[in-house]
Amino acid sequence: MRSVIDLPAFPITGVYLRPGDPLPPHVSMDQALLHCGACGHAQLANMLPPDALYGSTYGFRTSESTSSKAGTEFFIQFLDRVAGQRQFNHALDVGCNDLHLLRRLEGRAVARTGIDPILSREDASESEIQAIGSTVEETDLTTLAGGPVDLVLCRHTLEHIAQPRAVVQALVENTAEDGLLVFESPGFDRLLARHRFDQIFHEHLQYFSRSSFFRLLMETGAQYVAHAENPHHWGALLVAFKRGGRRSASPDAPAPRRADIEARYETFQRHARATRQMLQVADTPVVGYGAAQMLPSLAYHFSGFGPMQVIVDDDAGKDGCRYPGMDLVVRTPSSMPEWSRGTVVVTALDAVDPILRKLLGERPRNIILPLSQF
Repeated sequence: MRSVIDLPAFPITGVYLRPGDPLPPHVSMDQALLHCGACGHAQLANMLPPDALYGSTYGFRTSESTSSKAGTEFFIQFLDRVAGQRQFNHALDVGCNDLHLLRRLEGRAVARTGIDPILSREDASESEIQAIGSTVEETDLTTLAGGPVDLVLCRHTLEHIAQPRAVVQALVENTAEDGLLVFESPGFDRLLARHRFDQIFHEHLQYFSRSSFFRLLMETGAQYVAHAENPHHWGALLVAFKRGGRRSASPDAPAPRRADIEARYETFQRHARATRQMLQVADTPVVGYGAAQMLPSLAYHFSGFGPMQVIVDDDAGKDGCRYPGMDLVVRTPSSMPEWSRGTVVVTALDAVDPILRKLLGERPRNIILPLSQF
């Protein structure tokens, strides 16, 4: 692997501080994106300690995110397409977060098990779901209650794992002979196509292209079944596969090239420079709309948001919060009656559609979209 993008003093994301909260031990860390020219896989050069990323300040929960719940429904539709009406004996969800997907599979599997470190520090007990508060690497897959696993689910988890091939290998080997594995990860191909380099952040260690994921299947002896893409949720790549046996060739998928990554990153930087210039000459008050978890990454690439001091967000639970190392406070629209009188910047790029609908109704003086593709 060779470095393709250098990210010095790159900020952490997903942390909201309330008044009086101490700064987390890590606010930023030097980072770089590495790229493999052979298969097109990308990977971060440095890994923050897991406690710094997923400790008590890690607040993401699937059932509280509208986009993640919609992504779960897309995932279930893909599962229905590849498995039909098949009923399973034991479903295992690796990186199950708050058990939302497993709850949605009630009646589809006799036994259901979820593995996720966040389950170790909150009450996730359910009589019909076995919850294991650990990482998959630290879990003995041979001793799970419920019998042999014949359905493995893994949504937006593999990209967080330092050694994904070892994890996939272990899951394949501990799946029943007729078992099915269905994985979903943010797609590197779609990230590049949309110039969404703000979606590179410390939590995502791995960036799978179609080419690199299909190579992962080959190297772990898995048999390709089908794949799909969800363009509305991180450009996600969904792949279904089985244990080895009759080898099924994966579709041809070109590997992203270094030159293409560099060219698209330069385009992204031009958008960032243009947005920064517009903010610097704004002749009205500037606010952002959308206190997204990824906002520190966007602000990093834009070298800050100029005169902006307030981010408006509909989530009352974020009112008064700040991001570590940033001079921005989050307010609800009701607490800022004049918020729509000037220039509004869309700062939650993965929620552009609902935010634009609201802004068009409020009719601010100016609306700034930092990127042209979403």
